Amino acid sequence: MGMYDRIRFDEARECPNCGEEIESVQTKKFRKVLDTYEVGDCVDHAEETRIAGEDTYCSNCSERINPLVYLVVDRGILVGVADTMEEAKQVLDEMSKEKLVFMYHDLYDRLRGERRERRKYSGLLKEVGEWYAKSEEEREDMSPFEEFGFRKSRFLKNAPTPLQAIHDFLSYEKLLDTLDDLEDEKESLKIYWLEDIEEGREKWAVDVLNDKLNERCRTNWVWTVISQAQLDEEGNEITNIAPWHVSTEDEYSEGAVVDAVSNWLSRRSYDLDVDVISVEEAEGSGTLEKLEELSEKDLESERYVPLEDWLENGGDKVDDL
Repeated sequence: MGMYDRIRFDEARECPNCGEEIESVQTKKFRKVLDTYEVGDCVDHAEETRIAGEDTYCSNCSERINPLVYLVVDRGILVGVADTMEEAKQVLDEMSKEKLVFMYHDLYDRLRGERRERRKYSGLLKEVGEWYAKSEEEREDMSPFEEFGFRKSRFLKNAPTPLQAIHDFLSYEKLLDTLDDLEDEKESLKIYWLEDIEEGREKWAVDVLNDKLNERCRTNWVWTVISQAQLDEEGNEITNIAPWHVSTEDEYSEGAVVDAVSNWLSRRSYDLDVDVISVEEAEGSGTLEKLEELSEKDLESERYVPLEDWLENGGDKVDDL
């Protein structure tokens, strides 16, 4: 088939044969670099103003569909996708210099954002390389001033390998991006945890779950709220562990967990309400989902071999399972 680009529709088209929604169309009319564009993107040279017709394809019934869709380009910007040539011409006729300027401004803002993202990730890779180039003894002997030069040290200190440090950083960034989305959706965060801890306990820690965050970020839990007394007993400082750990001076209570999570969000300028729900009210995700899956398995059946038996067999695969 060769190289092509994909144009994502603002609104899905319906296949007239099977009713399946068609969300995009492939085209070879532009740069053919296997990129995906949508209205407002720069798809061609700045001097290009044209209408390009493309037939759509339904992946469900494997049929090419007529009539065509029309891709409207003005000064290199994809300004619309129309179902008829008349509609496409109308889109071009209604385009003004002001609209194009706004589109170029949006593109420039996105370019700046992408540039910041590249700098952020290239900075991480540079720090990972420098950190793991040092021996374990050298890292332990680093002065606070030397350590200050590693802006991502909270990820580096807790990762046994460079790959784990990168994974943790990406997971954290995904969490922040998802919180941005939830803030736009204006929904409260419904949190819960599985630990059963006596009220008023001084040394404690809980892993806090939120179903939406767990599912979108593919995590087992979102935050670990830990008391300062527990940190002291473990010989840890909050600045030396991953940034999804939240410390509190309070003894254990439901309110202490809510306050800790709320403060964590507030320090990062998120305006999100936090509500506690019971485990029974939760949809089930992350750790809870895995525990529920485990509880449904018949651990007494012959398909499950006790660990000690498996070790006695040298870790070999057991036949007839």
